[in-house]
Amino acid sequence: MQKLGTTLLIFGSGLVFFAIIFAPTAIGASADPSALSIVGGTFSLGTLIVAAGLYLRAKVMAAQNEILNAKLRPRKTGERCGMCEIAPALLWCTQHQAKICPACLASHDSSSCTYVDISRKAVGMAATGAWR
Repeated sequence: MQKLGTTLLIFGSGLVFFAIIFAPTAIGASADPSALSIVGGTFSLGTLIVAAGLYLRAKVMAAQNEILNAKLRPRKTGERCGMCEIAPALLWCTQHQAKICPACLASHDSSSCTYVDISRKAVGMAATGAWR
């Protein structure tokens, strides 16, 4: 699939190059009116083929990347928002020691609050064995 994407990139670039080279012949006083449409169509087809080649190469790279295929899940399942107790909590307010969902964040937001992703591991005296 990656070879196909590279082939499409090369072929499309060739068509675009061909269209740019012959564009001056289609513009001018003694130019054939149909030449401009042929050059324009060739340029458009070339850019479309280049875009398809880039798309195929990007799909191959995304399939090879494990991080994009990994599904995000919270470290602890069943953690609910401390305010509405309906939605899953995604943030931890270190000031108030509260779990917060994105919907309740606007009503909880304060300038003194610091938020941490709820899936982060705890770091502190118990984890490191020393004070910061």
